[in-house]
Amino acid sequence: MTDIDIVSTAGVLAVPDLTEDDRTTVEQHWQAVTRYLESGNPGALGRFAGATVGGYANVPEYRLATNLDTIDQLALIGDI
Repeated sequence: MTDIDIVSTAGVLAVPDLTEDDRTTVEQHWQAVTRYLESGNPGALGRFAGATVGGYANVPEYRLATNLDTIDQLALIGDI
């Protein structure tokens, strides 16, 4: 599988070998992040509070970012 970029609490990271379910979660999280950045409404991010992807085989566990300051900072530096 190819790498997929995730918006994690550690920044935007390219992560290989995620399961199809985790890839779907990451895609939905990206949609929520984009919606927040475009509208200022963080409502869609709530369902990802505490959400993680990975944590199996040789894939570390990553927590998806929901902190608005973190997301804003990543956008400000051009990572998002």
